[in-house]
Amino acid sequence: MSGKPTDDDAELEAALAAAEAAEAAHVPSAKEKLLGKRHGASDASDTVPDGGDAKSSPADKEELGWLGMRWKSLREHVTRKPDPLTSVVFVLPVFLAYSLAVLAIDARVGVDFLSRLVLEQLLRNTAAYVAVHVGVAAVLGGLVWILRKKGKIEPARLLPTIVESLLLAIVLGVLVHVALARLLPAEAAPVVARGATRAAAAAGPGAFARCVLALGAGFYEEVVFRAAVVGTLAWALPKYGSVSSRLTAVIAIAVATVLFVVYAWVVGTEADHSLRAVLGNLLLGVVLGVVYRFRGFAVAVYTHAFFGLVGVAAWALSAR
Repeated sequence: MSGKPTDDDAELEAALAAAEAAEAAHVPSAKEKLLGKRHGASDASDTVPDGGDAKSSPADKEELGWLGMRWKSLREHVTRKPDPLTSVVFVLPVFLAYSLAVLAIDARVGVDFLSRLVLEQLLRNTAAYVAVHVGVAAVLGGLVWILRKKGKIEPARLLPTIVESLLLAIVLGVLVHVALARLLPAEAAPVVARGATRAAAAAGPGAFARCVLALGAGFYEEVVFRAAVVGTLAWALPKYGSVSSRLTAVIAIAVATVLFVVYAWVVGTEADHSLRAVLGNLLLGVVLGVVYRFRGFAVAVYTHAFFGLVGVAAWALSAR
């Protein structure tokens, strides 16, 4: 056989080279182009980064309408837990509202270690206290603006978070009331905000004081018992104890709930020492622990605060 390449070999090599060039260039065929147009919308949704929502096209908005778009947005919100940074930003209104309004009442939430400390450090100068909080709010507002520009937070999720929390608070209030009415029928009474009633004796019977304390309980008690206790145990148990994620959640919520009940007993009034109050705190701690675990810090804070405000409303109606 001759070592010289034949015409057939040359044609084969040319065909292989052309095939490799076409594959490298990814030249789509007519069929691929048609399929690409048909599935363009689904391909676009697949390229949305994790943690972000796919933007609806004008055609989708026209087809679904305003109500349909709101429902779609709420459904997307419920299927994703907000990231920690977004949750922290979302609870700032609750923190600021309580921190400023608490100046008007002579009471504090039991675990409110910050406002009392800041006020004492400022030698009980109310104007300086307000200025510090307004300054903090301004700095945080600027930080939110910067992070929003960088796509680090999702401010559009604030309204769905508030709506979800309000619904959860109403369901929680009904659940606690029905459960206690069945367990303790002789003591059945309207649900009253545990966070608000605990210091109401010192603050006076006014609804404003109860509302302020409900906001404070929603923020500070979630920081301590859910973010600190549940969060720390959820991080430490799998790392140092080789505990499964499911068992970790159960242990963390159980420990936080027990501490929550003991805390309410220690700092509470005589009304918080009844069996009804203890069982109510127990149910509240478990549910808020589950909310924190599956829906995040912001939803837990707003749910707790709204639960307190619903209790204030129930107290006001029953007092008439």
